[in-house]
Amino acid sequence: MFEQPAAGAEQGDDGDVDDEPDDVPTTTPPSAEDVVGEDGLLVCDRADLDDAFLQMGDACKKDLLNAIAASSPLTFDRRCQCFLKVDVTVASDLTCKSQVWKGLTVAQEFGQCVAAADPSAQDVCEKEEIDAVMSQMDESCHSALNSALMTSKTLDNSTRCECFMEINPTVAKTVKCKINDMQQFTLAEEYAQCVAAAPTTVAAPQVCTEEQLLAPFAQMDDACTSMLADAIANDTPLTQEDRCACYEQVDDEVGLALGCMTMPAKKMTLAQEYQMCMTSGMGITCTAAELFGTSGLAAMSDACKTQWQAAIEDPDDPLDSAANCGCFGNVGAENALGLRCKMMKGAPGTVASQYQGCMAAVSELTVAA
Repeated sequence: MFEQPAAGAEQGDDGDVDDEPDDVPTTTPPSAEDVVGEDGLLVCDRADLDDAFLQMGDACKKDLLNAIAASSPLTFDRRCQCFLKVDVTVASDLTCKSQVWKGLTVAQEFGQCVAAADPSAQDVCEKEEIDAVMSQMDESCHSALNSALMTSKTLDNSTRCECFMEINPTVAKTVKCKINDMQQFTLAEEYAQCVAAAPTTVAAPQVCTEEQLLAPFAQMDDACTSMLADAIANDTPLTQEDRCACYEQVDDEVGLALGCMTMPAKKMTLAQEYQMCMTSGMGITCTAAELFGTSGLAAMSDACKTQWQAAIEDPDDPLDSAANCGCFGNVGAENALGLRCKMMKGAPGTVASQYQGCMAAVSELTVAA
């Protein structure tokens, strides 16, 4: 099935070939039945797998080669841990089977692993994330939340909202996880639901006075206060994206108290706009660091990063599906599936779900071929 190490390859003191991990089994030359299975599918040659092994790392390489030598499968979880370290460019070329008795090619098994991953933003929070949230709550909320965590119970709606709304929005937005397994939504999403549930209906709202706007302006950075002041002076509303970027800097206690409009051109009060901003994408939009950082899409080409950034800045001019999927080529599956947040507000799903959709299309083409 696999070729033996080339004659004359240097060996270490322990007799192992230097470019192999320790304890990787050696193999004998393949027989004809080892090369082609009964289904007519080729069995991968060792050289075919080298690029995949390079991306997986030595531990995965060792486990896979041991499984092949023993003619036995890895567990599905372990196989996927290894396969998801590989990018689709490498995986899609592996239209051969890792072992003669298998019914699927490596590319198809890769597709299975991608399809089985959970693309939603619903991991349970780590202790550090919970601690960051609780540091902004009072003692009664500390006690209530600790009790819920210890007993794996849910908080009642009133207590949850009372406590969650003590959190600053900029902190809440970063908590893209559930407080325990009993929750359906992330803490950020629950925070947004609490903000949205607050009563903000006002009959015949008036335009905010300068004094009323002092409180939210005091919590915004200089860029936002200047931008909003210019918009108000010219009676010209900001874009939803710019407005929400500023409103997310404001505490809900301040934002929800303003039952007035920022300018005559508006039909909604500041409190209602604040609710809309919190609801529209709280906690589910990737930051630039998450999206293009080393654990994200850093391996994406510069041209693709430019295309994606342009699409984020102008949601009315989205990428076509072919260009979108083509940009995932050099990105490890593990990285893409780890982005369980949205590329931008209004996106239909997370980046992970986009990746899954693209890989499903690739798998169909691979099977058809």
